[in-house]
Amino acid sequence: MGFIARIADLPEWEEFPAGSLVFREWDDHNGVAYIIKEGRVRLTVLGRELAQLGRAELFGEMALVTGEARIATAEVLEPTKLVPLRRENFLVLVREQPTFAIEVMQILAKRLHAADQILLSK
Repeated sequence: MGFIARIADLPEWEEFPAGSLVFREWDDHNGVAYIIKEGRVRLTVLGRELAQLGRAELFGEMALVTGEARIATAEVLEPTKLVPLRRENFLVLVREQPTFAIEVMQILAKRLHAADQILLSK
């Protein structure tokens, strides 16, 4: 089990109903990334699907890394529980947990690749 999956088991979570938005593209970020405890979330960029995510998947990490506005929209596809990962905790984990840092780098690389594909297909 990866480090992110262990975080998904933490007892603190927020509930989102189906159809709700966790955040919207180009909005100011709230200093929080999320790990899906249960449910599904769709990420879109420029109105095109980037990914559909499920249990123990991280999203919203780019805004924490860059400190800039969100570049994607996160829409809840079914009733979903999300574990919030605040910027200060995120940065501590990246510095102190090599496994977490590697997992985040892999996620960032996959999302960058997917976004490139969206841009190249226009």
